[in-house]
Amino acid sequence: YFEMRAQMAGGQGMWPAFWMLAADKSWPPEIDIVEFVGKDPNYAYTTLHSKDGNSGKANWSTTDLSKDFHTYGVDWTASTITFYFDGKAAFSRATPSDMHKPMYMIANLAVGGNWVGSAAGESAQMNIDYIRAYSSNPGVGSTAAQPISSPDGVDTGQFNARGAAPGND
Repeated sequence: YFEMRAQMAGGQGMWPAFWMLAADKSWPPEIDIVEFVGKDPNYAYTTLHSKDGNSGKANWSTTDLSKDFHTYGVDWTASTITFYFDGKAAFSRATPSDMHKPMYMIANLAVGGNWVGSAAGESAQMNIDYIRAYSSNPGVGSTAAQPISSPDGVDTGQFNARGAAPGND
């Protein structure tokens, strides 16, 4: 399970996103946990990009996502991929056959592009409260998600938007 709590950047040409790509640099697959188009602040987009024809997408309307913090998550299992918005399932699809390999997370704010248009010259930022990655751990008698730790032992679920551990920012 991967989750980000963020306040999206609004405004013409802003394109904040939280997404995943294959570690082997192949494409597809790609999991777009959330994409936001600054000129349409009341819509969020989720998409699965896959070679096997099991791609899918969902768009939903909500309040202006640039005004407050919201959570965006994806539960990626061997059988299903389910997207979450503020703790509620928003879209689910069977896991495509090319999404059974390691992927890495990206959180970014792109500016401009065919989909979002040119930036209007205003400044903007995406504010990230946290990004967390969890792994199911059935070996301990529970299928509850367990935080993933980095190789150096730092809990990757406890980083702020600048990448510093709490108290070290």
